[in-house]
Amino acid sequence: MKSDGIRYEEAVEKYHRMLNSGETRASLFLKDNRYEDVEKEILKRTNKKNLKELKKDTNYRDTYNFLMSLKDKRNEMGVY
Repeated sequence: MKSDGIRYEEAVEKYHRMLNSGETRASLFLKDNRYEDVEKEILKRTNKKNLKELKKDTNYRDTYNFLMSLKDKRNEMGVY
């Protein structure tokens, strides 16, 4: 909104137009956030060394699924 100088309503409309044109929610998110940075921050906050360790911990199953879905640029979160 700030970088485009538009109001909230306009930003929402723009977001939905982008989704309707074939972009995924993940691809839009990744335009402003590097996957590697997101993964690194999540591993740090969960105190895990790597994705394999994160996957094994059932408390973080959704977190792992989120990361994999983001990596695959899916529109909806999948189950991995």
